[in-house]
Amino acid sequence: MEAEPGEENIACPVCDASSLRVSEMPGSTTRSELSWLGEAVPDSVEIPDYTLRACSACALQFAWPMRAGDSKFYAWVTKFPVYHAKARWEWRQIKTILAAEKKPIRLLEIGSGVGSFLEFIGNLNHVSGVGLDTSASSVELARAGGHEAIEGEIKDNLDVLRERGPFDAIVATHILEHLEDPREFIEQCASLLDDGGYALISTPYSPLSRELWRNDVMNLPPHHLTRWNHSAYQMLGERTKLVTKVHMPRAKSALKRCIRQTCIHVTGQDRRFSLAARLSILLTHPRAFASTFKKTVGREKANGQAAPDKILVQFIKAS
Repeated sequence: MEAEPGEENIACPVCDASSLRVSEMPGSTTRSELSWLGEAVPDSVEIPDYTLRACSACALQFAWPMRAGDSKFYAWVTKFPVYHAKARWEWRQIKTILAAEKKPIRLLEIGSGVGSFLEFIGNLNHVSGVGLDTSASSVELARAGGHEAIEGEIKDNLDVLRERGPFDAIVATHILEHLEDPREFIEQCASLLDDGGYALISTPYSPLSRELWRNDVMNLPPHHLTRWNHSAYQMLGERTKLVTKVHMPRAKSALKRCIRQTCIHVTGQDRRFSLAARLSILLTHPRAFASTFKKTVGREKANGQAAPDKILVQFIKAS
């Protein structure tokens, strides 16, 4: 990482500390790499040039400029079936947290889509939920499914949401990494929470285990503006005066991760590999396996274990 003339004052969006340049990301390169989705990015979709930067204090990596993909970009990228997760570990973990509550819970989900998560927790009779989403069509489908839903962004609906609150729990899964001002978003969530309430925020844990050799274009701008780790989340809690509690799944074994990443590195394909294919690749590329294994076992530790690829943080408002 290095600083260049005139870059000294580019501050971290979480803690305001100085940052250093990690790499350049020309829009033309990003456009080319996004073609893995199955087709070339249309000329009408703008892909700006970015720089990837890292905070000197909390190690958050972030895009510069902090400029999110526009509506045309998201209309294009979200049309591919591979984009949409069919199940999330976070949903199960959040449901476990909510199920343990002994009182009625007023819940707000930000980025509620068609209401899939609200449906997932529908059998928790002590939880009453409302969704918020920027997509008018998704809000209509959520309402058709029997869920209360509001159209728009949190910043434009604070008064409306305060009338429905205060909330005991706010859920936002895989939202934070897309936002231009993540600290402001957490502050807005905190303003809607009752004392003792909490916001449950999940993102990928970066770098992802599949980013041993190169960063994943879907974990970079204009799709993801921030790349989160344990330290950055702790700093975010300090800056917003919220208590943080971290929840993470157990990472797969180093050997399993190493075998898969060797196969991806050698073939250039992120897919399932048969046992025969894996054995063939490992036997014919021992140096690639050895190098990948060294990188794998050196993966950052979080809570005393190898960091997984996802993290859920509970931001608790003091009572």
